[in-house]
Amino acid sequence: MTSDSLLAHLAWRFPGTNEDVATEALCYILCKQESARTALAGLLRSGGADPEQMDSFDTQRVYQRSKKPDLVAFNEGREVLLVESKFWAALTPNQPNGYLKLMMDDLPDARNLLFIAPDASQDWLWNQLCGRAKGLQLTGEQATDGVLSVAVGSDGHRLMLTSWDTLLHRLTRDGAEEDDNLQQLRGLCALASDPPPDASSDVEELSEIDHYKAFLRDATALAQSKGIIDTKGLSYGGPGYGRYFHFMNAGGERFAAAYAWVGFNFARTEAPFSLFFLSTGSDANLEEVNAQMAGELDKDGHVSIPISATAGYAYVREEVVGKLKEIRERIAVSG
Repeated sequence: MTSDSLLAHLAWRFPGTNEDVATEALCYILCKQESARTALAGLLRSGGADPEQMDSFDTQRVYQRSKKPDLVAFNEGREVLLVESKFWAALTPNQPNGYLKLMMDDLPDARNLLFIAPDASQDWLWNQLCGRAKGLQLTGEQATDGVLSVAVGSDGHRLMLTSWDTLLHRLTRDGAEEDDNLQQLRGLCALASDPPPDASSDVEELSEIDHYKAFLRDATALAQSKGIIDTKGLSYGGPGYGRYFHFMNAGGERFAAAYAWVGFNFARTEAPFSLFFLSTGSDANLEEVNAQMAGELDKDGHVSIPISATAGYAYVREEVVGKLKEIRERIAVSG
């Protein structure tokens, strides 16, 4: 699908930014139009929620050092809704459980966690969300007016999923002004919601070393294209099969050396994509970097990222790249 939207054109000129650009555009519209806020509240009610009034919104707020919801809605300064924007990137390790627990533990007025994703991914993504959250006591699953919803626990929390098409339809149906801002967001969503060529294909069974090697090359190449890591001048090698690289900060500068590799334990259902941080004279202080990742390091100082052999290849690859991005943002303060 093509789009004449300037917003879509710019987002696609900078790989990996579609979700961020769409979130910022949605935040801008919600902040500017009371009718858009009313429409969002109506969508939440369709999912069984009883939303509070929403008077302001913000993006990329950081909670508990590592949890950064895409969009947060407030009522008189109190967080009342968390929103996660998706196109075809896989779920991050914090989604949805990390955000559900954040609401339960630290945000007493935030009862609802809403995911927004393309129409074509709704069934698959909903199964993934509920599968991950099943240990949090899910009850009363429902599907109404394009909103999938389930109650979480016994204190009124809800996990919800809707599509960009449904959200945009509700915004215009319920009175949001069809101005240039909304048209720009609509154009971006129309383009970004098209599935990537390999999004529905199955991962080749990870039963041979060559499969792991190909996956490592592909995932690290994608991470480099998004400016998360840099492999220039560095090699493959080391234990098993791995790749040396540096993390890149927001200014495009190298700041932490690491080594990533894939494991060859074929008896495991989910094989690990793992990394550890290296100490060099010019890189970030290794002790500080490891301190930022203390909660996820094993006894050997490794961070393990599961890679599933059952999800579509694009999702698996994006999940690993998303984790590398999350790690980069956490350790950047040590750079």
